[in-house]
Amino acid sequence: MYRFQVFVFSLVACLAFCTRLSAESEPSASARAAYLRWQRLLQQAANSPSGTPTPSNDTARTIAVSEMQAASDIPARWWLAIFRDPSYPLRQIAQQTLRIYGLRALPALQSALQDPHPRVRLEAAKRLGEIGLQARAAISSFSLHKEREPGVRVAILESIGKIAPQDAVETLAQGLADPYPRARLAAAASFGKITPASHALPHLEALLRACRDPHPDTRFAAAQSIGLLRLSPSQSLPHLLALLRDPQWRIQAQAIEAIGAYGSFATSAIRPLLDRLRNKTSPLRSHAALALAQIGHPARQALPLLVEELTQDTSLSVVVDHLIQPMMRPFLIFRIGSLEQPLLLMFSFTRAVATYQHTALPPLRKSFQRSTTPPLWLLFAAGRLGPHAAALLPYLLRLPHKSPLAHRYLRLLVISRIAPKDRKTRSLLQRSLRANEPPLRMAAAVALRSIGYTDGLDTILQEDTTIRNATERTLRMMRELHTTPYLWRDL
Repeated sequence: MYRFQVFVFSLVACLAFCTRLSAESEPSASARAAYLRWQRLLQQAANSPSGTPTPSNDTARTIAVSEMQAASDIPARWWLAIFRDPSYPLRQIAQQTLRIYGLRALPALQSALQDPHPRVRLEAAKRLGEIGLQARAAISSFSLHKEREPGVRVAILESIGKIAPQDAVETLAQGLADPYPRARLAAAASFGKITPASHALPHLEALLRACRDPHPDTRFAAAQSIGLLRLSPSQSLPHLLALLRDPQWRIQAQAIEAIGAYGSFATSAIRPLLDRLRNKTSPLRSHAALALAQIGHPARQALPLLVEELTQDTSLSVVVDHLIQPMMRPFLIFRIGSLEQPLLLMFSFTRAVATYQHTALPPLRKSFQRSTTPPLWLLFAAGRLGPHAAALLPYLLRLPHKSPLAHRYLRLLVISRIAPKDRKTRSLLQRSLRANEPPLRMAAAVALRSIGYTDGLDTILQEDTTIRNATERTLRMMRELHTTPYLWRDL
């Protein structure tokens, strides 16, 4: 009996499912009547002497479309036909309904690309782009060379970039030669989405020609796509360098960003980037600094200039935007509060300083000589040099007693790194064990322990529970930083 009931329920479910399928494929009589009435009214409006629909005709068409919207069995191709209607509100209703259909509308959208009415083709191309990768089979239905409407060509090129640009590279190359500027812009932007980038290599020359396009937005998009693809530096870099002379600075900035994406392959761009870095009135200085940092070791001659300029222009701190490590945690632990310099400036170029030690020391010494209270980024840079920066010890020892707590805290850690065996270092650390500020006592104890002295152990043990917990977190953080490595040695 139980098996019979299961069989009956299964049969009923199958019948219901088949009925639903037949309802979706065959619209009801009321829905068909509303659609045919809308077609007849639209034909009457087109055949009127004025060529424009009358108010009564508009109202009747709106009622017909509302009846279609009330039905749940309207095929997607009927909603696509609504885009022939001159009424914008009715086209909006059709657009919202097609979004609900999703993948169910895919066959109808693919067929609508051949519709004689341009608005229908335009909407079909846009909806296919919204579907995305699942509409990959429709890529072959896009026919750019047969399309006469510029707006439809733009929609086709944009949709290709959203669906699968690697499947239609030739179509994108045709779009770069389109007489309509927006079509060329859409093709250039879609080129940068090709994955893997090697698919774009046969048509790279067409993208490079877009760097000379008379339309500025197309030049911008071409530079952006070249930086994303990173193909053939010998071919691409000359065109990007030519864009550095573009009259619009935003295009120059995008070209510099694309040059930086090539990394160490962009050695031919070092001199032009240095020229822009030296120009104090240029809005591109931070872009040039970041590109030089991305080029890396081949751009080492830029280091003295960068270290020198960092003390005068805080915008150049973007040079290490991608190198920042959580080195501010000691300050957050002790809640020192707001600091005088931007966070990026504190970390500026410390990694490069450690890499090019002998080149960096002279400009660092000059920066210390100019100020009795050097910025925090300068203290970090000195700590990164380690024992090579022992000559900077006198400048650190003369730091005023009323300097900000962050400066005095970091000074104790830095001197233990650059001059661990110097008597003056141990003397300052021992005096700091008696400081009024708990962070300074903790920093002195940690620094003494790191260089092999036990003077600060009693201080650590005598502090209250809060300070001991903060010290444990500091020691754990310092051990983690050693794995990078950063300022301190392993404890």
